[in-house]
Amino acid sequence: MEGLEAYGVLNSSHIFAKVSASLSHLESVMPNIISVRPPVLILHYGLNMIGDQEYHVDSFISQYTKDIQKLKKSLPDTRIVVSLLFPVDTSVATANRFKYVSRYNNRLIKMSKELGVEYLDSSSVFVGHDFYGADGIHLSYSFYNDYWLKFIMREMEIYA
Repeated sequence: MEGLEAYGVLNSSHIFAKVSASLSHLESVMPNIISVRPPVLILHYGLNMIGDQEYHVDSFISQYTKDIQKLKKSLPDTRIVVSLLFPVDTSVATANRFKYVSRYNNRLIKMSKELGVEYLDSSSVFVGHDFYGADGIHLSYSFYNDYWLKFIMREMEIYA
């Protein structure tokens, strides 16, 4: 999400992002999000928090569930969308923690359904494109500006 602001794709007043953010970041900005009362709230957390053990997945989902429940209670008219974790480049995909990306995404889908919020799977945006920086994780301007934002708007029927 930071890329949307860093590359100037969206106005920073619409973004509550931080490089390497974890769910503790969501908790810290929650009062600001609630005060804005956005019609649509897209949450994207995960790659910076994933671990290589099942209990890491459980802990992440448990905290995320609590945070979304708080948001739903405070923002009953807001459409909440959970963005699934992005795939990583094949150059880093074999690292133990990145082997868990699909497990996290499966649990995010299940959590979203249980909480009655939407989820967004952006993996199709990556097909046929190389958006990765040198680290195999962070993404280019082209991803955010030319593809992802347009994909979100089309898939979620936002401002359509």
